[in-house]
Amino acid sequence: MFLHLAPTGYSPLRNAVSEYGVGRFAWGYRAQVTFAAGAAACLAAALPAHRTREVVLLGVLAAARLGIAAAPLDERLTAHMVLAFVAFTCVCWCACALPRAEGGLPILGYVAVAGAVGTAASVRGRGGMLGLWERIFYVAAIAWFVLVAVRLS
Repeated sequence: MFLHLAPTGYSPLRNAVSEYGVGRFAWGYRAQVTFAAGAAACLAAALPAHRTREVVLLGVLAAARLGIAAAPLDERLTAHMVLAFVAFTCVCWCACALPRAEGGLPILGYVAVAGAVGTAASVRGRGGMLGLWERIFYVAAIAWFVLVAVRLS
């Protein structure tokens, strides 16, 4: 939340979250993706043993988030963009696949998918409502993480 309130000059509606990773507030972005990696690893450890696919995907998500911390955003298809695609895919898959009976809420996965698809479509034009779509993804993903963590505790 701090980065959205800091005087970065970025618009939450137009600018990608990863744009916080360049400039004087880059430390905050790196901290955020590092904590996200830790959350993914902790959630993977807490899932039931028969959820092997989700455990693996959360491990991949953790690795992708750590990689993103070291791969700043630029305008080309780079390691950052590939890692972001991997991270978004892992979150969407896990959030859609984990049933309510095991702590999930698939509707949050579907909202995350909508946000991810909107983000991908907006990246092509690099403008419009990229920030809004990405934040829809993040709100659904974070809500899913919190919900599953609370239900598994």
